[in-house]
Amino acid sequence: MKALSFSQPWLWSILDESIAEEDRKTIENRRWNPPASMVGQRLALHAAKSWDDDAIGFFLRLGLSNFPARRELYPHSAVLGLATIDRVVNKARHLPPKQARWFFGPYGLVLRDVRALATPVPCKGALGLWTLPTDVEARVVEQLGRTT
Repeated sequence: MKALSFSQPWLWSILDESIAEEDRKTIENRRWNPPASMVGQRLALHAAKSWDDDAIGFFLRLGLSNFPARRELYPHSAVLGLATIDRVVNKARHLPPKQARWFFGPYGLVLRDVRALATPVPCKGALGLWTLPTDVEARVVEQLGRTT
């Protein structure tokens, strides 16, 4: 299974169920276009060690204020969820208005079937699309089986 690492608190904005579903981020901005073969594929969502201070200001501008106040409260260095890449867009106009506000490109991976894992699975991340280690994938899939 392929994985994608996210700086926190961006992954929080995708997975946190305290955010109204229509306000949750389902577009992931990248500088690169993923391989066409990834469209329709399940992807592990990995929280990197990195932190993006600019995200909090962005959330506030969107009216999201229910995020944890301290960065120590955000899980990191672990797989936290799964999603399927529905399609890739290069313009905000190809998105519903609530999602267009999350797009700043140049490429946007549109995520669907987003699911948070009940228990984070510790794992080192990597840049770009990367392959989960076999043991980590087994632990992720095991949780998926319990939630379906």
